[in-house]
Amino acid sequence: MKDAQIVERLMAWDEDESINRAVFRALRGEGSLEEVRRRWPEDNYFLQVALDPSKYPDTVPAAYLLAEDRSVAVSKHPRYNRMPLHIHDYFELNYVVCGNYVQRFEDGAASLAEGDLCLLSPDARHRIEAFDDGAIVLNLAIRTDSFLQQFSNLSRKDSAISSFFMGNLYSRKKLRYLLVHGAGDAEVRHMALQMYGEALHRDAYTDDILAARMTILFNLLLRNHSGRMEAPSLRQTRNPTTDVILSYIHSHSDEVTLQQVAEAFHFSRQYCSRLIMELTGCTFSELLTGFRIGKGEELLLHTHLSVEEISARVGYANPETFIRAFRRVRGVSPGQMRRHSRQSQFHGPASPHAMEGSDGLRLPPDSEVFDRNRNAWGGHGPASGVAGPHPASGPPSVFPTPKYL
Repeated sequence: MKDAQIVERLMAWDEDESINRAVFRALRGEGSLEEVRRRWPEDNYFLQVALDPSKYPDTVPAAYLLAEDRSVAVSKHPRYNRMPLHIHDYFELNYVVCGNYVQRFEDGAASLAEGDLCLLSPDARHRIEAFDDGAIVLNLAIRTDSFLQQFSNLSRKDSAISSFFMGNLYSRKKLRYLLVHGAGDAEVRHMALQMYGEALHRDAYTDDILAARMTILFNLLLRNHSGRMEAPSLRQTRNPTTDVILSYIHSHSDEVTLQQVAEAFHFSRQYCSRLIMELTGCTFSELLTGFRIGKGEELLLHTHLSVEEISARVGYANPETFIRAFRRVRGVSPGQMRRHSRQSQFHGPASPHAMEGSDGLRLPPDSEVFDRNRNAWGGHGPASGVAGPHPASGPPSVFPTPKYL
């Protein structure tokens, strides 16, 4: 699709946006809530959460947007949505296609205009205030546990973006958000819009294409705007060497030792051990195990390699050692995780509890509610945190909480 066609599609009004706007205006005295209630059925899910935003979750899991085998998802943020301050357990990037919006935090706010981006850490409590007809914002969700696997080259660069991700993944010093002022950057705009267009396409290749385009997007930001990135939440010093150390350990996790890390950065073994503990809160051995298990999980979900082959690739000479470590960290064996992923992908929800929210709200069975122009899930329907990923054949008829965050 051409960029202009994608923008036209984004500008179209969806049902929940229309409801959000009607409620928003009624609360400002432009109409009445009684008129709004007469216009839409009482059991309309979008109406209920628009009238009572407290129904939104406080913490939004990655499974809410991303199926287990997907690393990136793209969606349109609904205009006039009044979702309260909340956090995610995934990274989020907001790109302003047109108009303006306010990114609200517990202790302040940032105003963003067309072409600007805001990169949010998983623990950044925030809300998007896009209270204008012309405010079109794209939400790009990035799974934390697959970031280094998908964007390993980016993590090795000494840059603000690398520091943001590596710091939030492994350091005790967190950067809540990173602002990029990209007004007039046609390359970044084109890439963001095409990511949305690709997510609409949704097939077996979509996730890899989205990850590749996300890498290009990050590199365009570094090339064109490295001097215009702001991290207001953490202006104090941060030594870029620390990110390089973490990236080095990750890149060589299949065979690296603490002594080798120390020698590579001209540290003593004791100092290197203390530095890793200070940065991450865990020992070198614990950090190394985490990296290996993360890589092993990616190979389990995305390849047909045997457990023995995966064990050798991630640095375990004995498969039994890998299986024990995997079970200790993930709570299940490698084989159990692989079987669960495949059953979820091909069979969908196995429990009727996935079809109803904790508050008993039910959505209309019309799948169009989930399959509209901004419902860009990157290859699958929405992934419910209750029952795991849904099959590509279609989304469920109900969903516990709103999916557009």
